[in-house]
Amino acid sequence: MKALVKSASISTQMAARELRYEWFEKIRTELGFQWIATAHHANDSLETLLLNLARGTGLPGICGIAPVHGRLIRPLILSSKEAVQRYAAVQGLDWREDRTNRTDDYRRNKIRHHVIPVLSQLNPSLEATFNTSSERLRAANTLLDEYLQEWKSRAIQFDDDVLRIPVREVAGKTEPVYRLWIILQDFGFQYNQMGGIVAALAGIPGKRFFSSSHVLLLDRDFLLLQAIRGPSGPEELTIGEPESTLHWQGIRITLRKLPAGILPVFDNATIAVDQDLLTFPLTLRKWRQGDSFQPLGMAGKSKKSERFTDRS
Repeated sequence: MKALVKSASISTQMAARELRYEWFEKIRTELGFQWIATAHHANDSLETLLLNLARGTGLPGICGIAPVHGRLIRPLILSSKEAVQRYAAVQGLDWREDRTNRTDDYRRNKIRHHVIPVLSQLNPSLEATFNTSSERLRAANTLLDEYLQEWKSRAIQFDDDVLRIPVREVAGKTEPVYRLWIILQDFGFQYNQMGGIVAALAGIPGKRFFSSSHVLLLDRDFLLLQAIRGPSGPEELTIGEPESTLHWQGIRITLRKLPAGILPVFDNATIAVDQDLLTFPLTLRKWRQGDSFQPLGMAGKSKKSERFTDRS
């Protein structure tokens, strides 16, 4: 494990997660199983919520770990760690736990050892309360998403290559900043731009706002969104937030923060990076001669030029 962490320049936790889930998926595929069941329990989910809050998150990030995610199911997610341990003792099962869980080397462990005990003093039924809250939050998130998608389909209008957003559908509604974000996030705009755009709705028409790929023009009664003209767009793209959707040189790029222990379904257009090793803002650009990277599990670096030709 230490050699892998060093060679791939990722955290120990990230390396362990990648190895585990790659192996689980390999076994699932080989044996033709439908699901991968993990032993995540309510305490894991609570830790994830608190960790997301500390990092900064939206409504999906405070819903905890989902009982079902893709091919993953978590049958113990509503049971506390204490309840699982009691069951194991009654059934004569050996309890195994990673020894690193006892240290404060990771942020999750600090939350587990120092934050949750204080919260448990305030509420001795913390896990049960959290389970109920998570269920309500997941339901609220689902309903909110359904409502906003329905509103979005009614609010926006397409006129050739111009997307038109009636000002009344934003300025005249509750939570205009978030509503506008629901529409513009798919076109490279950042959430921190929304307040300025909404404030401009009460001003003089003609003001323009830019993302990496689109321009938004404030007309008298409409916000007009159009792709920036040009064969390729900017040479470099600045990525300011860890969760965003950007358009660059004809490519749509979506960044998502996944819960701990979850990896995406990999294909030729998907990569996973340890967030702890990233410092925002990031700069995205085209490959240059001499660029190198360090793939997971590989000792040393590999030139991108070699990767482009090595498909074996």
